[in-house]
Amino acid sequence: MSGSRTTSTIDARAASVAEIQIEVRADGEVQAFELRSAHPGPIWVWNPAFGITLAELVTGIITDVGVSRPDDRESIAVALVD
Repeated sequence: MSGSRTTSTIDARAASVAEIQIEVRADGEVQAFELRSAHPGPIWVWNPAFGITLAELVTGIITDVGVSRPDDRESIAVALVD
């Protein structure tokens, strides 16, 4: 993948976590057939395609152009340039 950068895990447009939409996938992707056949009633699961890491837990952002500190907006912007 020379020359391409993956930026799908950083939403530079979101001002807060509330603005990030998480793709929710079908619950059947994570429900084992054995559990569904053994459980007497419906089984509800939440199957997000990804989770959100709170900013205060991030100490570095690793990209193909290097490591950025979360408070270094300039280096993050450089990493997000296509």
